[in-house]
Amino acid sequence: MAARIVTEDLIIAGQQKNRERRYWLGQLAGELADSRFPSDRVAGLEGEGGLASIPFDFDEELSNRLGEISNHSDLRLFMVLTAGLTLLLNKYTGLEDVLVGAPVNRQQEEADFINTVLILRQKVQDEMSFKQLLMQVRDTTSAAIQHQNFPLITLKDQLNEELPEGRSFPFRTAIVLEELQDIDYLEPAAPEMIFSFRRENGRFIGTIHYRTERFLPGTVARLGGHYLSLLAQAVKHADIPHVELDWIPSGEQEELLHFNDTVADYPHECTLVQLFDQQAANTPDRLAVVAEGSSLTYAEVKQQADRVATALRHKGIGSGHILGLLPERNSKTIVALLGIMKAGAAYLPISPHWPANRVQEVLEDCDSPLLITPEVYRQLLTVEAEELPPVSHPNDLAYVIYTSGSTGKPKGTMIEHKSVVNFTWGMWREIYSLYEAPFRAALVSPFEFDASIQLIFGTLLFGHTLYIVPEEARLNGGLLLDFFRYHQIEVTDGTPTHLRHMMDHLQYGEDLALCHLIIAGETLPPLLAKGFLERFGAKKPQLTNAYGPTEATVNASSYHISYEKLATMQRVPIGSPLLNSKVLILGPRNQLQPIGVPGELCITGNGLARGYLHRPESNLEKFQVNPFAASTAMVDEGRMYRTGDLARWLPDGNLDYLGRIDDQVKIRGMRIELGEIESRLRALPSVRDTVVTLRKTAENEDAHLCAYVVLEIPVDVADIRRSLAEDLPYYMVPTYLIPMDKFPVTPNGKIDRKALPAPERLQSSSTFEAPRNDVERALADIWCRVLGVEEISIHDSFFERGGNSLQITTIASHIKRDLGVDIPLREAFIKPTILDLAAYVQSAEQKDYTGLQRQEEREDYPVSSAQKRLYVLNRFEGIGTAYNIPGVLKVDGPFAAERLTVAVQSLVERHESLRTSFQFKNGQPVQIVGEPVPFQVERFEGFDTQEIPALIQAFIRPFDLTKAPLFRVGLISISGQPNLHYVLFDLHHIIADGVSLALLEQEFIRLYMGESLETLDLQYKDYAVWQREQVQSEEMREQERFWINQFSDEVPVLELPTDYPRSLNKHFAGDRLQFDLPADLTEQLKSFAEQQGVTLYMLLLAAYNVLLHRYTKQEDIIVGTPIAGRLHSDQESMVGMFVNTLALRNRPTGDKTFSQLLDEVKQHAIEAYQHQEYPFEELVDRLQLERNSSRNPLFDTMLFMQNYTRQPGVAKGLTFTPYPFTHHAAKFDITLEFHQEADGMLLAVEYATKLYKRETMERFSQHYLRILEDVIQKPHQALQDVSLLDEEETQNLLTTFNQTASDWQETGLIHQLLEKQAEEYPARDALISEEGILTYGELNARANQLARHLRECQVGPEDRVGLLLSRSQEMVIAIYAVLKAGGTYVPIDPEFPTDRIQYLLRDSGASMLLTQRDWREKVDFSGSILDVTDKEIYQGDPSNLPSVTASEHLAYILYTSGSTGQPKGVMVEHRNIINFLHAMQQEYPMMASDTFLLKTPYTFDVSVPELFGWTIMGGRLAILKEGDHRHPKAILRAVTEYNVGLLNFVPSMFGAFLNALGGNGQPLKLLKYLLLSGETVTKDLVERFHRLGTDVQLDNLYGPTEATVFTTRYPLTNLQESVHVPIGRPIANVQGYILDGQEKPVPIGVVGELFIAGAGLARGYLNQHELTTKKFRPHPFIEGERMYHTGDLARWLPDGNIEFLGRIDHQVKVNGFRIELGEIETLLYQLDGIIEAVVVDQVDSLGNKQLVAYYVADRLIEPTHIKTHVSRFLPNFMVPAFFHPLTEMARTSSGKIDRNSLVSIPIGVQKEAVSLAKPRTELERKLVQFWKQLFKRDEVSIDDDFFELGGNSLAAVELDLALEENGAIDEAELLVYEHRTIRLLAEHLESYRVQEDRGGD
Repeated sequence: MAARIVTEDLIIAGQQKNRERRYWLGQLAGELADSRFPSDRVAGLEGEGGLASIPFDFDEELSNRLGEISNHSDLRLFMVLTAGLTLLLNKYTGLEDVLVGAPVNRQQEEADFINTVLILRQKVQDEMSFKQLLMQVRDTTSAAIQHQNFPLITLKDQLNEELPEGRSFPFRTAIVLEELQDIDYLEPAAPEMIFSFRRENGRFIGTIHYRTERFLPGTVARLGGHYLSLLAQAVKHADIPHVELDWIPSGEQEELLHFNDTVADYPHECTLVQLFDQQAANTPDRLAVVAEGSSLTYAEVKQQADRVATALRHKGIGSGHILGLLPERNSKTIVALLGIMKAGAAYLPISPHWPANRVQEVLEDCDSPLLITPEVYRQLLTVEAEELPPVSHPNDLAYVIYTSGSTGKPKGTMIEHKSVVNFTWGMWREIYSLYEAPFRAALVSPFEFDASIQLIFGTLLFGHTLYIVPEEARLNGGLLLDFFRYHQIEVTDGTPTHLRHMMDHLQYGEDLALCHLIIAGETLPPLLAKGFLERFGAKKPQLTNAYGPTEATVNASSYHISYEKLATMQRVPIGSPLLNSKVLILGPRNQLQPIGVPGELCITGNGLARGYLHRPESNLEKFQVNPFAASTAMVDEGRMYRTGDLARWLPDGNLDYLGRIDDQVKIRGMRIELGEIESRLRALPSVRDTVVTLRKTAENEDAHLCAYVVLEIPVDVADIRRSLAEDLPYYMVPTYLIPMDKFPVTPNGKIDRKALPAPERLQSSSTFEAPRNDVERALADIWCRVLGVEEISIHDSFFERGGNSLQITTIASHIKRDLGVDIPLREAFIKPTILDLAAYVQSAEQKDYTGLQRQEEREDYPVSSAQKRLYVLNRFEGIGTAYNIPGVLKVDGPFAAERLTVAVQSLVERHESLRTSFQFKNGQPVQIVGEPVPFQVERFEGFDTQEIPALIQAFIRPFDLTKAPLFRVGLISISGQPNLHYVLFDLHHIIADGVSLALLEQEFIRLYMGESLETLDLQYKDYAVWQREQVQSEEMREQERFWINQFSDEVPVLELPTDYPRSLNKHFAGDRLQFDLPADLTEQLKSFAEQQGVTLYMLLLAAYNVLLHRYTKQEDIIVGTPIAGRLHSDQESMVGMFVNTLALRNRPTGDKTFSQLLDEVKQHAIEAYQHQEYPFEELVDRLQLERNSSRNPLFDTMLFMQNYTRQPGVAKGLTFTPYPFTHHAAKFDITLEFHQEADGMLLAVEYATKLYKRETMERFSQHYLRILEDVIQKPHQALQDVSLLDEEETQNLLTTFNQTASDWQETGLIHQLLEKQAEEYPARDALISEEGILTYGELNARANQLARHLRECQVGPEDRVGLLLSRSQEMVIAIYAVLKAGGTYVPIDPEFPTDRIQYLLRDSGASMLLTQRDWREKVDFSGSILDVTDKEIYQGDPSNLPSVTASEHLAYILYTSGSTGQPKGVMVEHRNIINFLHAMQQEYPMMASDTFLLKTPYTFDVSVPELFGWTIMGGRLAILKEGDHRHPKAILRAVTEYNVGLLNFVPSMFGAFLNALGGNGQPLKLLKYLLLSGETVTKDLVERFHRLGTDVQLDNLYGPTEATVFTTRYPLTNLQESVHVPIGRPIANVQGYILDGQEKPVPIGVVGELFIAGAGLARGYLNQHELTTKKFRPHPFIEGERMYHTGDLARWLPDGNIEFLGRIDHQVKVNGFRIELGEIETLLYQLDGIIEAVVVDQVDSLGNKQLVAYYVADRLIEPTHIKTHVSRFLPNFMVPAFFHPLTEMARTSSGKIDRNSLVSIPIGVQKEAVSLAKPRTELERKLVQFWKQLFKRDEVSIDDDFFELGGNSLAAVELDLALEENGAIDEAELLVYEHRTIRLLAEHLESYRVQEDRGGD
């Protein structure tokens, strides 16, 4: 009963809150992603707003589909809708971690409100299907509902670092189902968006409530449409990965087409030079280019370009060549590039700033025949221009521009003329056409960047003037503005960096003529754009934000910025696609993304580059086939370019650029967006601009975040770091903050990140000041060790001296260890100097130990937590001496008994614990310290040494806790040996522990020798008072939080297989085994532990977890370990109960390596040790675990290393030696105890003898030692591969247990058995039925005649013939006829539904159907149909046919139910059946005079021995009348009438058969064998049969259809020691294997999966190759053979029998406890009147699993009576919630109980109301009165459960004492644990009283 005690202490709201708090802290642990829909307005700038609503309607199809999926359950519907919303958030945000809020279910009374909000957190992985997500949402929602009564708002402070800024809850989006929930409950959470749903007229209506300051109505309406579209696709394709869903709404597809409606004509037949020449002809005298104080007209540019082209042509340079051009910023560059193109070549601009080797590299890459330098240019101009025929084509290259490559080598992008022309015309439409020609445009971009293209040709092709900005002005804001003023520039280009440079020198835009700036190349922040435009006052230029990669010809999109919108913009859009360009936003599987949903930006159209020069792999990767290409003459859509940029469509057709897909960095597993850190920095008033990078300070070091900042005002970088630490997680705070005057920029104006200075480990920047006090010195020492420096100033910054975020965690751990202060990481960040940190440490609360105080004397004292538990435990019946601590000292030498008494008396006076007793007062146990009284030593004189063990056992007796001392001492004197004595000690655990015993023995020796011991200032009672006070301390509450969090989820129950059934109440009888670990193994273990950095205990514990995992297949295991609990010096000399227990939880999974598990065990053990002071008893109280009185709370097994030793004592001629003996008690199921010895280690295994046999524990121990040996040799192997078995056990399992080989004299074919008997005994009766009798000769002849008919119908070997026949002689004849013809019979029950019959005929491929006239019209069959009742077919030759069949040919195909819903056909061969028939005859010999009964329908394989078994010995077959197989009395009449010798039954039908016998076994006198199969056999059923007293052999048989009927057999004789009825050993030529998940043998007694091999294996499944391959596996131990995977759980028993434990896929678990339903059914059968009973697990409409019992009774039995009965014997969680009476059990056609039909019977949610049952007797009235007082209730029913009313262990003690005081019981029993209602308790007490009275008589 131990488990009951500790699980039933005070059940109060506070405890529940702790449990729920534990759950929510676990659920919200770690970094919380801010999962929210992208808003339309900037956060913080929205102003006042409110809530608005937009509805959206589900169509009828989706509404109906949701109703079907949810089974019309509101809760399930809510889960489906939540899964849809979760997925939508994932699509919009890309986050795997998605949080959604929801209100708790609607409450009835507002007073009950504790919490109104639930947080539903999901992990959405890419490959997850919607079905998998839905299952996750189901589990998350169910768990959240179970823990909904915790006020989540109270977690705000604890979660503060993870909560979004200014939020109390971590979600921003919520969901409501109005039928279930109230939207007002969400008010405290203030979500910014709520998806609300309701039913209306059979359809669903959705409404989105949103914050108007965050979202626009159009965005919200679109979200509603997206939700519907995504949900519709998700439920339709629920099994595919969600990333493959194509969920874009049809209406949006049209919008996207419109967004990309860019098709327009342009001069696609012209080259750039042709267009320039046309413009030059139109405006020859207009200024074309102005640079460096000189200018050229269009005519001059053309003339000089023609000269360059002519010169190049003379050099043989033309089409196909790429010419290097080293440009200067003057007009010559324009002329040169035009001349190159006129020659037919492409130009390659090379920066004059490039290193020489890079120039050489690109020239070689493009095979340039010439590099045009200024000198070469001058030479080219000396050639006179000639009239050159045009050689360029629009598809020719215009230029090649090199960009940086990911490989480190630059790559050349090839751009054709037509692409540039298309781009230029696109820019004309967007920008240039807005201004009259000629306008003045300033070229800021360098020539080597493609941004230069837009203004070079944007001016020269349209008659504008291009002004080239000189180099010195390009990157100098002041000079640039001067240039613009001087030339009155109207249009220019640039980057955001240029805007920043100009802002420094710009006040009111004075004297500037700027009309338009084209900005590109970097992200343009809205605030920068706004600030720049503000400098112009009322005359603001137009800003266009352009976007495009080089590979798409400069720009692919553009956006004209509206100044008025900038204030509310989060980002400046990159606009809509340019002319003849299209943009695709694609998802992970290349599907189009809906509007607003992020994806990769891909570009297609006329702007695409030809590709990369000489980079075929890059071309394949980046330029891919466009899956959405449309056929248009104007636009080339065949290819698309993958930009690697992340973007989304906005509703207005603009594109929102979100960053690079690969622009994320990871630091120690944390995913970081550098842009987020930059945004936070830019938001600081002191920071003008910033760049954040990931940099290394040295080659071999980890990379760290480095932030470069340009400051607005001088500020200490420590202040910046402090500000960041306020808003960012510590790992996102840059290690290095480097101020700069300005950022280096590339020639095109972008920030040159490579030129940023590398961070360095800086020396101190402050004046050195040494530490001044102990705290500062301690911190300095820690810093020096971590940073690797010799000295440090108290003013030095940790980060400036080279520290990083990882080292901060090391600093914090050192401070905790050395100074006892827990310092939050954030504090370490914002206090980066020793001076600041020391002040924090000094002010922080240190963990000081408050010493024990001596208590004033009083009548009684509180007990400690451990004593409280032991007090309650001691009241249980059967506790015996389980909690006694005995010890024996062997004394050699002259020993004086008188001195013994004096020494013991001194001990009693010295230690108050030895004179302490216990009472129960005011509902609590207390301890009472008595005065010293004379102590009596028990004397045992004149005994022999062999009697000592018995004397010791007799000496160990139970104690009465109310009477001191709880301590006894004995002395044994040995007859004839005056110098040999044994001193015996026995203490109750409530006053002492193991250390106390060792202490007492040592003190006893010292006192015996006359020593004086120092006085003890403190006693155990002082500790008990101190402990009670400590439980309320903050430190202990913190430890409590740790332990509660450890068990916040479902607590696992260890399901170790036992030899004996576990009883209702715990028993403490035990025994011990001891093993000596060899010295070499011990040394290897110690050495291995040292290498791994773990203790020896951790290694032993990890190996034990492996053993338990392999024995149970469980992956969540708790092992207990005692810990001394003497943490303080004051306790060292005390006698008392200090031991605490730690519950160590680990998760050994099969795929983990042992090294990984060992690391986890180490970590968990260390954490447990750090929190070891929290009392285990308090933890059990807080957890409120499910009661199971047969188990201990939390764990049933322990492992510990004994850390104290009982040392021998030697003094004055005496030797005191600890004497070993066995204390026959076990507190736990199994305890492993290790003792370190001089030459190795001792392992003692204590085990419960009511559960385990000694030989089982011996095997268990050997397996453990085998694991130890294996894991230290191969620590990196997976746990599933660790070896448990030695060669001997392996041989037993594979060979010895499978010695089944048998040679049959006669083999052959099934029908040949009949033919042989017909030949030898033609006149012998063969077939008997109500139709008459057929002899062997007649039967064989008719079968032959029908077979010939079948042969004539082309039936041959393995041709399938369907049989649709009633039970009759024709059926038997037809079966033999099909076999004789060579065919395969396919039996079909005429009672099957028509659809099933059609399916079987179709799937089997039957070529012919044999039926009877009654059934002919039932089927629509295209093949031949033959009526077997037609007498004409029984004509002709009656002789045997020539055989066309081999033994490996199929005999039948039998269909069994399939997991897919369709039956599957099992193909069985002749040889399978022949072996089976001979094996059955061998096991169950039958004679020619015996009769078989054809009772089983021929569609089931148990019919096989009935149909064919009688032919082996020439017996008879009696055919049971159709339908009689369901009626026990009809079967009984047939047994008597036909003298049947063998019967097959399913156990449930056999129970009904026994009922029909009515206790009279006489009708079975001629029966030889009763064979049970098909269902689990109960022991109760077997015992009922044996009470008949017959000689019939009753056997249990097992076998799947796939292994030919039966494969094992077990004689049902003595079942006393069996937990389950075994299924026995394999039959002849069949082998059984019990294997693990890797198909390796499991040890004897260990549960595994049952596999079958040998002669019975079927060929496989018809038409199901994949399933056949899965179930019929290659034999792992015999090459070339197969074995069948049954899907059943089983284990070997030591005698070679197999114990069946159920289906793998039908495991029933309730509240963490695995339940055997058969155990409950057995109890139901024991109740008078119950004929049949079945227990199933069902799920009610709320999704809760319930146990439901269905029963058939021969009288009226109230369900409450049945519940009362089972409650007496079962723990509460095993008592069915519902008891459902039936008139009869539904059965399958084979006679088995049809459990599926039972499961379909609906059950309710609430238990039926029971009227208040009044007391009926005086005893019941007294108990009712007492319970009212105890629970302070006005009314109590005699059927109320004691513990459900609020009872706990102390209340149970109080009730026990009251019963004892009133004479109802004689001694402590705590009966209420077994009899939990007044009715049950009173009945027990009355029966007890009657027995007492009879005993008195």
